[in-house]
Amino acid sequence: MFNQYSNGLSHIEFPSFSVAILTILLALVLSTVIALTYKFTFQEEHFPNKLFQALVLSSTVAAMVMMVFSDNVAVGFAVLGAVFIIRFRALILHPRNIIFIFASLSIGIATGEFSYAIAISGTTIFCYIVFLLYYTPFESDQNK
Repeated sequence: MFNQYSNGLSHIEFPSFSVAILTILLALVLSTVIALTYKFTFQEEHFPNKLFQALVLSSTVAAMVMMVFSDNVAVGFAVLGAVFIIRFRALILHPRNIIFIFASLSIGIATGEFSYAIAISGTTIFCYIVFLLYYTPFESDQNK
């Protein structure tokens, strides 16, 4: 079943129940990998548990929205934008947090559009780069 939808199909009119479950679970797993990467590379004193939860859950919401509006991607992006603008009224202190939130949302959008190969490869490369930067002098704030 997975190969049928990962071979370049960019639009599926009415996904079956099993495809919808697979899509949401894949978004959940990939966003959990991103959230765990965030946790392992976090260097401050107080870990933001709410941000961790938002990273995990936002991709599943984005995947569901994109599946609902798969016949009109522009409407899907508009709905996602409206929902997340309301959420982002909260103060986000570090640009790194915004990048992780955007990565999680991107995973949800990719899986919601049934672009599984993009979602998996994007998560892998993103996490690899985060760990690469973590072990270089660029991560440290002591360079100032």
